[in-house]
Amino acid sequence: MTKADNLKEFLNTRTKGQKLYLLLGFFSLALFFYDVYILSESNYFSGFVALFFLSILTFFQKPVPNTIGREAYTPDPFNYFQALDTELKFIKHKLPLENVTRISINNFKDYGHVSLPYNHIDGKVPNFYFDKGFISSMHRYIKTYLPHVEIIE
Repeated sequence: MTKADNLKEFLNTRTKGQKLYLLLGFFSLALFFYDVYILSESNYFSGFVALFFLSILTFFQKPVPNTIGREAYTPDPFNYFQALDTELKFIKHKLPLENVTRISINNFKDYGHVSLPYNHIDGKVPNFYFDKGFISSMHRYIKTYLPHVEIIE
């Protein structure tokens, strides 16, 4: 994976608010360097603003993507969830379709959540969070491609 791919994945797993804070932080940091090195002024206020915007990102961290046992996040749930011929692709794992009988889909305030509460992987429940706008699409997809599966809400 190249550095460009890493940056792209990092940005794809961030919300618009996080991207805005990141942009403001880098803009403030550039302003700080402009003040200090170009204008030769000792105005450190812009440096403090830059540190504020960059450090506030830690409060807006989404769950770590591509994990089992810890919550994963993806903007589009179909990146992590696909019904193949005889298997269900769930995050990085493939489960036999006949073993998947129940899928939990939850609608939280800011996001959707899907898990396989009866299909543990390494002793943990596989699950991930996704953008709330895809909840109805997930329901339709499961009813269409996995008709034998019960949806738990």
